[in-house]
Amino acid sequence: MRSYLKRTKGHTGYWACDRCIQRGQIINRTVLYRDVNVSSRTNVNFVNYHVNDFSDDEHVKDPTDISPFVKINFPMVTGFIIDPMHASIEGALGRRLEGFVFVVGEGKLSSQKIDEADMRIMFFRECRPYEFNRYVGKLSTCKNYKIHVKRNILYYLLYLLFKGILEDHDLEHVMRLQYGMLLLGSFDKKPVSQSTL
Repeated sequence: MRSYLKRTKGHTGYWACDRCIQRGQIINRTVLYRDVNVSSRTNVNFVNYHVNDFSDDEHVKDPTDISPFVKINFPMVTGFIIDPMHASIEGALGRRLEGFVFVVGEGKLSSQKIDEADMRIMFFRECRPYEFNRYVGKLSTCKNYKIHVKRNILYYLLYLLFKGILEDHDLEHVMRLQYGMLLLGSFDKKPVSQSTL
């Protein structure tokens, strides 16, 4: 939806990053933005693209089809949020889960540990509250997980699922994503009053 409103390339395009100016590279059928020291995309240079025909940046689908938001001076970079559901849960956690199961260089678990995780998931399925509309499938099928399943793992099952399976430093590393999401979210440090329980 965001790329449609901005009239830019979608999330699979080479120039699709909304916050930086760099051309992505295809690695394992995925567009990756590997350089971390690049120029940031700003509201000003987003608009300059439309004026400058010699621009290196090809993030706009068609320079003749300008977004109506540009015409009303809406901030085209900072005005659109990057939602945490796709950036953190699908991106960071999803990639780590696939690394644990499939990629040797990213801490691939042994088949015994993956089987242990699958057994824990089967136990969690029996204890799942009815409010959770999806159950977690086997860890070995994590490439097919829906984003809601990954969210449930991140918020509710992460520690219980991987305690004793991952090395302590790997578990601590993954848990930092959960802590970061809690701190960056709408966390209220005041205790819940007994009258609202």
